[in-house]
Amino acid sequence: MQRVAALNPALPTAWRNLSTWALQCGIGGAAIAFQRRVDCLVYGDLEAKLDLILVETLVGQVERAAQRLALIYRTPGVCEAVVEIVGTALEKGRGLQAAILAEAVVEHFPSSADATRMLHLARAGVARTGQDVQAIARRWSGGSGGIYHAIDAVRRGIAPGYLLIRGYGCGFWGEVTHVANNLALAEIMGRTAVVYWGREVRYRRAKVGNAWDLFFEPISSETAQELAGLRGKIFPGHWTSATLLESRYDAAALGQQGNRAGINGLAGINRPEQIVVSDGYVDLRDALSWSAAAHPLAGRDPLAVYRQIFSKWIHLRPEHRRTVDEIGARLFEGMPTVAIHVRAPSGGKNAESLEKTDAGPAGYFPHIDLWLEETPQSKLFILTDQEEVLMRFRSRYGARVISLDRIRLSQPDKQLGDGGLPQGSDVGLDLSLDGYTLGYEVLVDAYLAASCRRFIGDGASGVSCAILNLKDWREEDVSLVRRNVFTERRAG
Repeated sequence: MQRVAALNPALPTAWRNLSTWALQCGIGGAAIAFQRRVDCLVYGDLEAKLDLILVETLVGQVERAAQRLALIYRTPGVCEAVVEIVGTALEKGRGLQAAILAEAVVEHFPSSADATRMLHLARAGVARTGQDVQAIARRWSGGSGGIYHAIDAVRRGIAPGYLLIRGYGCGFWGEVTHVANNLALAEIMGRTAVVYWGREVRYRRAKVGNAWDLFFEPISSETAQELAGLRGKIFPGHWTSATLLESRYDAAALGQQGNRAGINGLAGINRPEQIVVSDGYVDLRDALSWSAAAHPLAGRDPLAVYRQIFSKWIHLRPEHRRTVDEIGARLFEGMPTVAIHVRAPSGGKNAESLEKTDAGPAGYFPHIDLWLEETPQSKLFILTDQEEVLMRFRSRYGARVISLDRIRLSQPDKQLGDGGLPQGSDVGLDLSLDGYTLGYEVLVDAYLAASCRRFIGDGASGVSCAILNLKDWREEDVSLVRRNVFTERRAG
């Protein structure tokens, strides 16, 4: 290729190929030089300029790439093209460069949902190494001792800021965990959190606007309706005061798979707008990585943060608390009780799990048997969405087993997926069932489980992991048949 370029220096393709070769060989300076030659030979060609932005981003000269974007952003098609460049940088592990370029894209295209979504994905790709954590502190914190990032700190000094947390469209306790993760982000940004569960959350009653209020006390004194009335600036820019309470998706469309097109609060860190909307999922570890250096959440253990967030912000409505206390007194009768949560098997949950394996009832038995040797009089409180599982525990442990009358799968999904496991075994997927009842039952069950002495659960399940968050369990009183995805997983 070098010989071709030397023989025909006016051939752009040869220089472009040389740039690609140099990039693959890790010769960043040469890759940029060759690509700049292409840009000179075909001056004004949009593709050449975009290729140069890509090369500069990948070799670490992303500030220059952002300046180059500022010169061409009014050209039709640039937004979509540069969003793809950010995605390429992410795929190649350039999280920091992708985040910086994504910020530039959002500044030029504030109403583009695709650009803002790429910003939150890029920010989730940062802080995977100690070097990137230091880069966050240098670039965004404005000083090593700051509690908030620079723009967040300035905004707090001018006027109140809000984070509106919308539903995600998944299982009940997955929804609550989504709220908890965003509550951590609200603290990191120094914003007041407001929760609004619209039609995207199926655990609701007809004609109820905010389904959160059916189960929990409000997070703050402000309401989503009041935020809409403020008519302040909103981020992401595709939201307006008129659409703030609308649901872009409903529960039936999401099918409990979550709003993958949503944008999470990571994109809202270090933004000047009065209102930030979060309707996309963020893993807690990624959120904590964006804490400013001196913020109280910086460097904290994720499980400890979850328990702090649940204790501080997520409170049952008083009538539900009374119900939990009354059922617990009757059901457990002061006896030592082991709560056991077993989720119906599904290929989807196996894929989500860190082990990529199944977790059937047999995996619980050794834990239970060990504890029964220590405390033979213990009862076993079984939480499950599958009738067959309950029968297996009753067959093995007899009168020790206690449970509540609940909606359960009597016939597990027979459509098999990867590994020969059911694809969608989830009682929540049956849209013929009442959403409020499903939510209420698993709400009460989880709080009852948290009142027990010991707990065995499944770390790939939102129900089990929420039970871990509801109180400060002793380590020796908890066992998980699969690792906790919510404290260990990072998006990517």
